[in-house]
Amino acid sequence: MMITMDDSQMKRLEQIRIFVKSATMIACSVVSQAGRYEWIEKIVNRFKYFDLAKKDRGALRAYIDHMTGLSPAQLTRLLARLLTEGSITLSRRPRSRFKMKYTVFDKELLAETDNAHGRLSGPATKRIFDRAFHVYADKRFERLKNISPAHIYNLRLSRTYQMRARTFAKTQSVTVSIGIRRKPDPKGRPGYIRVDTVH
Repeated sequence: MMITMDDSQMKRLEQIRIFVKSATMIACSVVSQAGRYEWIEKIVNRFKYFDLAKKDRGALRAYIDHMTGLSPAQLTRLLARLLTEGSITLSRRPRSRFKMKYTVFDKELLAETDNAHGRLSGPATKRIFDRAFHVYADKRFERLKNISPAHIYNLRLSRTYQMRARTFAKTQSVTVSIGIRRKPDPKGRPGYIRVDTVH
């Protein structure tokens, strides 16, 4: 069930304080981020937030916190933006991202190499890439020949790699002989006794 709340009749800070005290059991959520920003602007402008005393600003912030669910730090950033820019709008700037150097094909090629060689260490795998390009002139390894050994481990964590990797490590049999029971062979020297040890 969705209820639309109209708080346009709340024009005094005393009403805000009474609402915040009595509405502790009421959870509020905003449908969209744009709607949340628009509502914050209206409240700030209606009560002239930046002209209020510190105590009154605290009461209004508590109201905005309760109604929007924003953290105090988020609300502080939004109010600072409203003060400097005059409005709060959704940022349309694309986020800064690092250019992708290694493609899905490179990750698949890494998985293929690991499947063939048994998932060697990073430096050993890099050496395979280097030899494949320079010695065997395989153009598929043109980008991977310059990869750092450390970044090989990063690519192995990718979903593409894990879907194609088929390297399984078998349990290694114990080669250390423990607890062999046999009589001592002193080769004629005195002073040897037989001791059974438990590991």
